Amino acid sequence: MLLVIGAAEWQQLRFALRAGRPIYGSELRLVPTRRTKDGAFLTDLVRRGLLDPVVRVADDLWATTYQLTAVGRYAAEYGEFEFDTATDVCRLPAGVTAEKVGPTGRLVGAPKMLPVPKGPGKGV
Repeated sequence: MLLVIGAAEWQQLRFALRAGRPIYGSELRLVPTRRTKDGAFLTDLVRRGLLDPVVRVADDLWATTYQLTAVGRYAAEYGEFEFDTATDVCRLPAGVTAEKVGPTGRLVGAPKMLPVPKGPGKGV
């Protein structure tokens, strides 16, 4: 099932994507709300396959460093992912492979800008 990512998760994934390096869990707490208070959102992002822990610190989610997976990079760029309800794991949409997802989340070979349509009433 193709799901659109929530705004808070999208902001966290975009932050991790723009950092371009493994980041601490404490850096991903962009908005100090009660949902992000205990760091359970980090465990949820790892469990669903959007983040990978790089260096684990025992019993400290905030000091652990994380990096985006290919699915996380894709979700950060496009705001959607395929969700498997049987396993609660996020996957890339059909037809997209991990090799096609570049370091910025954009699909390899995709144009940076779509061409402007031309025709009657659309400009010269």
